[in-house]
Amino acid sequence: MLLNKIIVTNYGENSLSIIDKEDLTQIDTIDLSEVIPGSTGLTRVIREDDNNLLVLNSDEDSLYRVNLDKFILLDQTNLGRSPIRIKTFKDKIYVINIDSNSLSIIDKNDFTIIENIYVGEKPTDLAIDEISGKVYITNLNSYNISVVDYENDTLEEIKLSFMPFRIKVELGVVYILGFLNNHTLSHSIISSLGTGNKQTLWSKTINGIYFDFIKIKDKEIFYLVDSENSWLYEFSKDTESNSKKIFIGGLTNFINYDFNYLYLNDMVNNQIIIVDIKKNQIKKRITVGNEPHDILLT
Repeated sequence: MLLNKIIVTNYGENSLSIIDKEDLTQIDTIDLSEVIPGSTGLTRVIREDDNNLLVLNSDEDSLYRVNLDKFILLDQTNLGRSPIRIKTFKDKIYVINIDSNSLSIIDKNDFTIIENIYVGEKPTDLAIDEISGKVYITNLNSYNISVVDYENDTLEEIKLSFMPFRIKVELGVVYILGFLNNHTLSHSIISSLGTGNKQTLWSKTINGIYFDFIKIKDKEIFYLVDSENSWLYEFSKDTESNSKKIFIGGLTNFINYDFNYLYLNDMVNNQIIIVDIKKNQIKKRITVGNEPHDILLT
């Protein structure tokens, strides 16, 4: 049921839009308000198997395990205030709570919280280094990154000169998207540091305000959408150029990528935009539910 699909969480109505990944036609809209509390707040989703999803609700401060085949709620656990990002690694689920300044670690099997760890102020994103198992968390208002090593019971802080917002980890390198700390509203920063020595490898200030980014695997090429002019940009570290590519429209705060296409949300026009970056054109716009947030590719 959940294979080869695009699954979109619609924050404004607690529904899921299910789209066929091959022909890009919408198959179904599933109203999750029938099985989970609340009418809004659905932000993130992770596929566990062919029938089960992990669903994060930021308004209800809860994580749910939902079986779509039987359409029943299997498990629920309460989190900190305003959980906004979720990742799984091995037998654990990691969730950051932006208004509680904390990381919740949940046992995937019995769905209970193992520990709540306080990090920096206003955590906005997390990434997991699958080599070491360490969790990297951007703390927007603390100008730092928390590095949580649960297995070895350590918590480190990496100080930054800017406000980190989004983060990726790949092959021993941490990539960070953030904002300048001098209240310059029209500039962002892309930076990288090594996971070993925690030292900055390179950093580049670019024009525009960007709420998410995608790094092309094995290349230091990044795609971002400027929230002020709604254009998709391609930033190349090698040439240090930030090139305007395609007009997206609306407001994008989430981007996914599957080696063929970019998948972007538009919260204003309630759409998902699929972009063919090789042809430099929009392949399709798909109308979904109210305020689409997450885009899960299965």
